[in-house]
Amino acid sequence: MISYGDSCYDYLVAVRKKLYEITSFNKNLAISSVAIIFFPMLLYTYFNNQSKTIGEIFGIDALNWPSLTLFYFCQ
Repeated sequence: MISYGDSCYDYLVAVRKKLYEITSFNKNLAISSVAIIFFPMLLYTYFNNQSKTIGEIFGIDALNWPSLTLFYFCQ
């Protein structure tokens, strides 16, 4: 809670603390939401394209790796 009756310094310190809390929450939310969205996409891609190589899935002819290597990069 930010008190508007405090001195200017106390007010600015409270605003700075509140902005840090908001930034920290947004950072944690972004990290967790990317993981929650990205992992099911990898599973979907893997199970629908098991017989293909990475190059065939993404359209890059030089990559002849099996589709299981999608999960090696997530470690």
